Amino acid sequence: MEKIRTQTSATGGLTEAEREQLAQHHRLWADRASRTRPIDAAEIQTLVKQLYALAGLREPVVAVASSPGVMAVAGTLARFILEDLPGGAASVLPLPAADTIACDAKYRPLLSAVISTLGQVLANAIPDAVADPRTNACDRTLGATYARVDPLIADALDRPTYTAISQTFDYDPLRDMANAIKDAMKDDFGNSVLTDLMRGHVDAWVRALAAAIFKNDQHANAALETVCDWWTSAQPGAADCYWDFCITAARDVLGIRVEGLAQYAVWEACNTHSAYRYMRPAFCLVCDFPQSITDKQSASYTLGTGQNVYRWSDGWEV
Repeated sequence: MEKIRTQTSATGGLTEAEREQLAQHHRLWADRASRTRPIDAAEIQTLVKQLYALAGLREPVVAVASSPGVMAVAGTLARFILEDLPGGAASVLPLPAADTIACDAKYRPLLSAVISTLGQVLANAIPDAVADPRTNACDRTLGATYARVDPLIADALDRPTYTAISQTFDYDPLRDMANAIKDAMKDDFGNSVLTDLMRGHVDAWVRALAAAIFKNDQHANAALETVCDWWTSAQPGAADCYWDFCITAARDVLGIRVEGLAQYAVWEACNTHSAYRYMRPAFCLVCDFPQSITDKQSASYTLGTGQNVYRWSDGWEV
């Protein structure tokens, strides 16, 4: 089959040279997905603010969460306080000191990290009195960047070429962290229920934290009910970069140019330099990369569906 290349079209499958380039491109994204080097806070703060701007959203407060667990707990507590709690941040500040909350010593780093991250958000986020606090920042940023180019890239490739890009290489390394997190931290069917892992943490230290913050059982319970919905406000970033691999392969290996690539480049950079992002109109928490990644078989570990065990600096693991 004849292979034809223009800036707006690629047909006929891949050449051998392109297959070699695609293999290198796959390794590039696999390395990004398995990064254990700490996040650069200043870099990701700039990128996330650019992402919000492209979506027509005002500049958010951007804070780094030390792990997915800290992101989920701090993010949902901040959302409840800023968007649902009468009196907002002023009604809970100053936050309690971590050493005043009773919990097992092994959870102390997580508790301290949540208080620190939550404090950064509440001290700096200013809810917009005019804008709807329910604005879906995830959908808005997705629509302004990734979703603009994905269908155009698909239209530019014929089936043999698109299939060669999407199926030639194992996509598991590009999605493994998200798969490991999926069953451990969120319900597959979108139900508002805590997984075993999340329920264990709520019982061990999150409930005590909520009680200390709100000093009101009704508010504490209402806030805890939202913890299981963390993923509805989240984008996976580098934890699931398979589709970024496909788009950038068409761009960088085949030379495809479509409208919206400049905006997509900001999305790509955010996914390159952070894992999950918890996104609300007034703030965004970006999750740091894991401190270590261990093969699950050698670790004899069964939680989640990924091939590896991911451990973060604060002790969170999936």
